[in-house]
Amino acid sequence: MPLDTVLCVDTSGSMAGRGMRELKEACRLFISGVQETERQTGLSENVAIVEFGNEVRLVAPLSHDYRSVARAVDTLAAGGRTPMRSGLVKAMEEILERGGIVTVRNGQRITPRVILMTDGMPTDERGETPEARAAVLNQAKMFGVRWKECGLPHTVPVACVGCGDCEPELLEKIAESTNGMFVIVDDVTKLSTFFRRQVLLTRFALQSSSRDAINSQDALRAFLIGLGEAVEEAELDGLFRLLVGMMVLDRIAEEAGAGRDQVITGLPVHGTRVKRGADWKWGDQDGNGSGTIAGHERPGVVRVLWDKTGKSNIYRHGAEDALDIEVIPGDMPRVLMNDERGDGHGLKAGVEVMRGPDWQWDKQDGGAGNTGIVYQVDEEERCVYVRWSSGTRGKYRNGKSGCYDVIITPRSAGEIGGQVAFGNRGNVIAVERNPPGEFRNVAAATVSPARGGERKHSGVRIPAEACTAVVDKLTADCFIGMGLGSHCWQWQGTDDMWHLFPDKQILVLEESLQQANRANDPVILVTEGIRYEIDLKKMTQTSLPDRQCCKVRRSALSNSDREMAEAMERSLYLK
Repeated sequence: MPLDTVLCVDTSGSMAGRGMRELKEACRLFISGVQETERQTGLSENVAIVEFGNEVRLVAPLSHDYRSVARAVDTLAAGGRTPMRSGLVKAMEEILERGGIVTVRNGQRITPRVILMTDGMPTDERGETPEARAAVLNQAKMFGVRWKECGLPHTVPVACVGCGDCEPELLEKIAESTNGMFVIVDDVTKLSTFFRRQVLLTRFALQSSSRDAINSQDALRAFLIGLGEAVEEAELDGLFRLLVGMMVLDRIAEEAGAGRDQVITGLPVHGTRVKRGADWKWGDQDGNGSGTIAGHERPGVVRVLWDKTGKSNIYRHGAEDALDIEVIPGDMPRVLMNDERGDGHGLKAGVEVMRGPDWQWDKQDGGAGNTGIVYQVDEEERCVYVRWSSGTRGKYRNGKSGCYDVIITPRSAGEIGGQVAFGNRGNVIAVERNPPGEFRNVAAATVSPARGGERKHSGVRIPAEACTAVVDKLTADCFIGMGLGSHCWQWQGTDDMWHLFPDKQILVLEESLQQANRANDPVILVTEGIRYEIDLKKMTQTSLPDRQCCKVRRSALSNSDREMAEAMERSLYLK
């Protein structure tokens, strides 16, 4: 069974003249390149052509009758507007009717792809409108995260190439939502180069002798260099990401849905906070900030969603013996600033959450008082995906049908420079500034307007240093204000030294101890991807992977004693 590629091309009026000549030449070059690949490998590739301009039509159905497809190219004509969404719909219809997944010689299964070319902004019956742009993005999601709704056999990546007056940001979002790629060329004469490299990418996949080879960006680089292609690193990255997007996961992962749901042993758990690592080479993709692991793509490769840019990409964490990203020590969640509330009702990837006013999922979170980390936000469905400290994961309502299963915790609802820090509908943290540079938490309340209820906690003074850019100490002071005490929890290492538990884990331990019905139940904590079981009766901690056990203790510490313990902990870490 051949591979399937649909060329979805813009034939609007702006492509008239030279633009149309260059587009036709690029399409012919692609077809002849596919023929050469068949000659070299014995494997063919079905090619279809869809045009969107004066009309939206299937110019040539998926076929490896290359002469017939080449003749169809001659019928392309420029005219009209740019109904891009309709063109993508037509491309999807062709894949649904005639496309499918193919298994190549190395055993890897490969999904169809769409190559989208445009030189302008999308239009609808009213012209270039925000609604036309939104419609294109929604349709792109049907190739990506919503592929099952359409009946596609798998996600279908879209490779975008733009020129002229196209909108790069739009093409980038299409590529991102479909696990594809995008390239902007400054002249239509360079379209042929893009199409030629798309052919070579397929040839690389077909000729690779093993799955390890097809999963190696270094191998792709060497392959292209060997053919005399001087590919810039940014385009190479895009080509490799497109190739990864075309590779179908194993059956179990495919049934689960995507990297968001599958778990691969040896990778940091979903929700882990990360930053650029020793082998980082991806420019400013991270906004020079922190991010959250949103999924496991394949062994040694994770998907990260970056805080500052809001963009998602895949990175090596062991693949090719490289570390593009590294885990941030300390197990600290993301803290939202005032200007980050926006969409998602205050919840974003990386923030810490706990049970909300509409919780109905029993002990799926490990029990009342436990916290979790959001690792993906589905704004369209108004749901979030959470990994709990117990290690379980789930999908929860974040405004869907007016319900909020989870709410942001105090230490993720930070405040900088303003008067009030708001969480989502179910959680409000109000903070006022008192000179000289001191802050006071005047209200930490859990509110459920739908039920008309409100539960307030006493105010507590917060030192000025608690309100730094990362609000490191906000949590501990708020916990004391919530009546959870000022006790310190520590575990004994193999060096016989006592080490502090992170603040959020202290909260879980304190609440578990105070609730009589939970005091006899083990508490599950996760630190840097490793699960630990705390026995509150025996006061022991057991590492679940290797069953190593150590002592745990709970003691009352003054603020000065606690600060001294924290300082000692930092000094040990620095050594």
